[in-house]
Amino acid sequence: MQNIKNITFVFVLLLKISFGIAATDTSGVYLTKKDFLSNTLQYKTINAIHTPCFPLFARFVIAREAFPIQVKMDKKNIKKFTPGSFYAFNNNGVKYFYLKKSNDYVAVVNDAAPLFMIVQKKVHFSGNTAFADDIYLYTKNLDEPFKELTKENITSDFGTNKKEMDILLELRQKIIKEGYDAEIHKSAFLKCREMVGTYIDKIKSGA
Repeated sequence: MQNIKNITFVFVLLLKISFGIAATDTSGVYLTKKDFLSNTLQYKTINAIHTPCFPLFARFVIAREAFPIQVKMDKKNIKKFTPGSFYAFNNNGVKYFYLKKSNDYVAVVNDAAPLFMIVQKKVHFSGNTAFADDIYLYTKNLDEPFKELTKENITSDFGTNKKEMDILLELRQKIIKEGYDAEIHKSAFLKCREMVGTYIDKIKSGA
């Protein structure tokens, strides 16, 4: 009987983690690029935005096929947004872009100049078995396409500024060393986002 109680408790706890009881004031929708850059939410939720993913208890989307999101502004007012009808959204402090080309949502690792960075899931197969890795992409300008954070791209784009190039090459190696290029969940993502922030600060300071 005690084992059944313990199992029931764990199951209820996982459901609470999964669905979220309430959202912070950071959850909502950025309708335009201007909203995103100024961190101005046009719609705020009273509950976390439902972002289905597996495993169920993770409740964290790094990248997946885009789906409509619902914003519950109060008990009676629920607004539904289809992919492409908004610029980005924020769910409990994590920002997500909608990428039209790949039709998926990607978590934002750095949300301001001089370098915007996102992380996207990349699935590859070995025989009939699917594996997922996380790839990091960047752009200096949100009006331009994102590029993968590879040694070749970094060297090509930042070769005229050795300090910036070396900082980004070191960041890339650090991401790999810490295992952030494997399929990560929210706790690891938050640590990676903090780490990336320290490297972006080095670029800003010209260190």
